Amino acid sequence: MRARARVLLLLLFVLGLTAYPSAALGAMLPPVAPQQVPTIVQMRLGISAGDAIQNVKRGTDRRALEQVLPELFQAANGLGVRIDEVSVGRGFWSEDGTVMSENDLDLVVTGLRQNILALGATLGQMWGQSSVLAWEMTVTAEMLTASIPVTAAVEPFNDSLFQKLAEVLTDGGHIRFAGGETLLSLVFVAHTSDDSDDQFRARMGRARDVLKANGLGASAPVFAQADMTEISKNTYQQFIDGAMRGKAG
Repeated sequence: MRARARVLLLLLFVLGLTAYPSAALGAMLPPVAPQQVPTIVQMRLGISAGDAIQNVKRGTDRRALEQVLPELFQAANGLGVRIDEVSVGRGFWSEDGTVMSENDLDLVVTGLRQNILALGATLGQMWGQSSVLAWEMTVTAEMLTASIPVTAAVEPFNDSLFQKLAEVLTDGGHIRFAGGETLLSLVFVAHTSDDSDDQFRARMGRARDVLKANGLGASAPVFAQADMTEISKNTYQQFIDGAMRGKAG
């Protein structure tokens, strides 16, 4: 009788698979929690390497920086993050009416989102920076950014030009200098001020006029939407702990 009962139960299960396969399997198998698929993204990191690059020529590219900043490449490799572009750039901003500027890195990378943020945190901590900014360009993002291609290298970007640019680029900005395999310089600005996006676009047009008035071949601004993540010294460890170790970008 027990053998017959087992056969009947097996038959009922097979019939259930034929008539209602999902219901039958759902009754027999435990639920499986959905897994989050790691996302590969490209980001621009706004970061300075501090004193290590202040006397390094602007436009200095990867080959030289591998000797100057070996820790950058070691940290990226350890987190499986690919360095797409890196060179010495210049950041500028206005502070109490005074224009300030310093050498920073023009750094674009690809990898797992959490590993890129961990890289920013690792470098910010290593180089004693108060914060690092990470921009991911996505069409659904809320922050507007602008890039102005410029056919000029280093020499025209002096303190006088920074002063003129800062009068319209009240958000501050970053310059990538032509050098190595890069034929164009680039002015990159994120809309962090309180004015509207339309006003920001208008200011970028005026910034282009400033560049052209100083003899530079500046193209029309290219606008893109971005998600910006601020990584501060208070959250460095949080982002470092969030990395997926051993995952290649």
